[in-house]
Amino acid sequence: MGGNQRPRGTCKLCLLDKWLCESHLIPKGIYPLLKSVRGDPIMVTPEVMMRTSRHTKAYLLCDDCEDVLNRGGETWIVPLLATANDTFPLYDIISKTAPDLDEPDMKAYAASRNAEVAVDKIVHFAAGIFWKSSVHSWSCTQRESLIDLGPYSNDLRAFLLGKELFPAAMTLHVLALPPPVRIISTHLPIKAKSSGFRGYCLYVPGIDFRLCVGKKIPDELRRTCIYHSPLHPIVVAEYAQRELANDMVAFGARLRRRANASSSTTAASTNSP
Repeated sequence: MGGNQRPRGTCKLCLLDKWLCESHLIPKGIYPLLKSVRGDPIMVTPEVMMRTSRHTKAYLLCDDCEDVLNRGGETWIVPLLATANDTFPLYDIISKTAPDLDEPDMKAYAASRNAEVAVDKIVHFAAGIFWKSSVHSWSCTQRESLIDLGPYSNDLRAFLLGKELFPAAMTLHVLALPPPVRIISTHLPIKAKSSGFRGYCLYVPGIDFRLCVGKKIPDELRRTCIYHSPLHPIVVAEYAQRELANDMVAFGARLRRRANASSSTTAASTNSP
């Protein structure tokens, strides 16, 4: 292959034989957000944290499937991420409604009550990056995929194509940082601490995504999944290497206690003379 000639092969998303394009693991539009007066963007991988101008990319998808990911969520969310200029448009949108949970250490907003929050775009965006990480190494030295989603990788592929719902054996959790956001960087999907299931984390400027995978995900975590929960919750809290899985379990327990208290109050009112 010479010059600007593109390779032909099997597109990882549609599984058809097509001309392939250079696909970015982290969407190309995010890289300009990472630049600062201090030099090249900061990139965090499972092996190293470094400043680099190099983009993580590979010949992975056809043009049509690149467009699926662009339209599915990337085009909507990238302009709303946090910037080094202390702007964070997505936070501004999220916080237009009153938080459903307002405590000293975190706030939680029900995106279901805010028509400006495109939950489907947020889910598709994160799912796309996690899925791409599960079908390619994104490394010059490694052959294994960056993360291991097992049989659920194909389920996530079907979701991205609009053929299936978001997998029942997965939960996606979203934590947004309150502005001004000081961590204007990104890290590629890496394995996170978990118990009884697999967990992976991904960070883009202002947003920490956690993907939980398996049939033994606790109910408390399911209550805080932005997709499966009817509230489509988004948590806002300071990011200090937080154990987000533990935070989400605690948040889910708080939601359950609040729901139980509300049910008890309603029952008492109904039964009062």
